[in-house]
Amino acid sequence: MAATSSTPISPARLRAPGSRSALLAWGLCGLSAALLLGFITLFVVVTIATYQMPALFPAQLAQKLHPSVSDWIALPSTVVTVLAFSTLGALIVTRHSENCVGWLFCTAGLLTIAELFAVYYALYTLWVQPGSLPGGLMAAWVQNWTWVISSGLFLVFLPLLYPNGRLLSRRWKPIGWLSARVIALLNELRAQSQAAFLDIRRLIYDLRPPALDDLGLVAALQESLARYQQSGLECVLEVAEPLPALPAAVEVAVYRIALESLTNVARHAGARTCQVCLVLTTSRHRRGLCLEVLDDGCGLPAPRPAGVGLRSMRERAEELGGFLLIEGRAGGGTRLSTWLPVPEEEPCA
Repeated sequence: MAATSSTPISPARLRAPGSRSALLAWGLCGLSAALLLGFITLFVVVTIATYQMPALFPAQLAQKLHPSVSDWIALPSTVVTVLAFSTLGALIVTRHSENCVGWLFCTAGLLTIAELFAVYYALYTLWVQPGSLPGGLMAAWVQNWTWVISSGLFLVFLPLLYPNGRLLSRRWKPIGWLSARVIALLNELRAQSQAAFLDIRRLIYDLRPPALDDLGLVAALQESLARYQQSGLECVLEVAEPLPALPAAVEVAVYRIALESLTNVARHAGARTCQVCLVLTTSRHRRGLCLEVLDDGCGLPAPRPAGVGLRSMRERAEELGGFLLIEGRAGGGTRLSTWLPVPEEEPCA
C-alpha cells in the first residue's frame, strides 16, 4: 500500500480564528475602558459647571444635574459593572469563541458606558462649551436608542442563551425575537412621548416664559441675574422709573434679548461685571422701552461674524418695529442696545 502524505496543519493556523475573536473582544473591552474614562472626565466637568456656572443651563436641567447621594454611590457601581461585563465577556470569548454569551457580555458593557458617555458628551457640547466638539445632537440621539439594545440584551438574549450560548429549544426563538420587538416598540413610544412633551413645553415657553406671568418683567430679570451672580459674574439691574403696563410681545422680547445677552457675556466676554438697564425713551417721535446690556469684558472680535444668537435678537427687535445695536465701549467691553416701541395708549402703572 502506498503511503499517503499529508501536510501538517500548524497550531497557529488552528488558533487563528480564536485569536482574532479574542483580539476583537479585548478591543471592545479597551473601548469600554476608554469610554469609561471619558465619561468620568465629562461627568466631573459638567458637574463643576452646574455649581460654578448654573446660568449656562436651564433652571430645571441644572437642578437635575446636581448629583445626589445616590448618584455618587451609583458612580463606582457603574465603573465596576462596565469593567466586569467587558472583562468577563473578553475572557469567555478567549476561552470559548463560539459561545455568544461572551459577545453579549462585551456588548452589554460597551452599551452601558456608551449611553452614559453620550449623555454627558451632549451636555458638554450643547451647554457647557457649545460647538467646541462635534456631534452633540448625534450623541443625544444615540443615547436615546442605546436603551432599547441594552434592554434587549439584559432582558431577552442573555436569559435565553445563558450559559452555553444556545437556546434550550428552537421553540424559544420566536419568543426571543417577539420580546425584542416589544422592547423596541416600547422605546419608540417612549421617545415619541418625550419628544411630544418637549415640543409642547418648548412651544409654551417660547410663547411666553412662565416667569413673566409669575413675577413680572423686572422681577424675572432680577431672578435671572441672581443665577448669573452664582457664576461669578457681578450683575446689576437698573430701572430708571416704574415701567408702564407693557404689551406681552414687548415683555417677551426684552426678556429673551436680555437673557441671550447675559449668556453671551458669561460664555464669551470674560467679563467681571455686567449692567442691565431699562428706561423709557423716545426715538423717532415714538415712545419705547430701551434695554442696554453693558459689560467690561474683552470687547468685540474683529472681524465679528453674526452668530445665531445675535441674529435672533435682532430679528426679535425688528419684528416689533424696533432695532438692536451692538458696539464696543471706549473703556473696554461691549454695549448692546435695544429699542422697542411701546404704544402711547398703554396705561401707566
